[in-house]
Amino acid sequence: MCVFIAAFLFGCGGGSRQNQNTTTAVSESASEKKVAPQCLCFPVDTARLNRAYRELCEDPGSLERQKDFFYAFPSTSMEFFISNYCFMISKNNSTIYPYVNAFRTMLPLIPDTIYCDKLINLCIGGKWDADALCNVPGCLQHHVRDVMSQKPQVMFSRLSKQTRGFQLRFWQFYWSSLHKVDNAAQCQRLKNMFIRTMPDEVKIMEIGCEFATEEFEMHHPYSDFPHLEFPRKKDRSMYVF
Repeated sequence: MCVFIAAFLFGCGGGSRQNQNTTTAVSESASEKKVAPQCLCFPVDTARLNRAYRELCEDPGSLERQKDFFYAFPSTSMEFFISNYCFMISKNNSTIYPYVNAFRTMLPLIPDTIYCDKLINLCIGGKWDADALCNVPGCLQHHVRDVMSQKPQVMFSRLSKQTRGFQLRFWQFYWSSLHKVDNAAQCQRLKNMFIRTMPDEVKIMEIGCEFATEEFEMHHPYSDFPHLEFPRKKDRSMYVF
């Protein structure tokens, strides 16, 4: 069954603090009702994903089965997050891990350009976290780094089709970390490969590496909702203007 997740926008007002922190799942039939302007609905069809996954496991060499699973798999970071959340609150208390592994290893017949386009879109706006959601975003980050290492030409070529803002958001997820990692060396290798052919894309990559490495505390519960953090500040002098 397709479900819709109603998520409050950053600037929505009214309601209690509990309501502002709550993500509400409603059925498809309920989605036909009038939705308040401060809410957004994200369709997540976990039933389709489950079915496509089972059929792929039954016949992994089938192009049609691979295509069905590829298109059933989440296409954005928000869909990815919500799908994993839906699995976590299900009766089985599972995660999206098995589906991520299938996305990583069971789709060899999907063309590289199409596959990399989807992978890039999955990472744009993504958030790495050492603890949250059993580090499923970390699993995705490892995968995109592997693909970048194996197919850098395809990844950079497809990434260049994105706007500069989306490219930066991709690299923020790609380089994000809360501990020391060998980002500088990898960044330099990619720079050496593409500085002559794609200087603008390399510049964006370097900016992302500079500011995302050990800088973005993406695990912070209020990082996505700064308006909830404001009342917690004891010293509000920084907000005086």
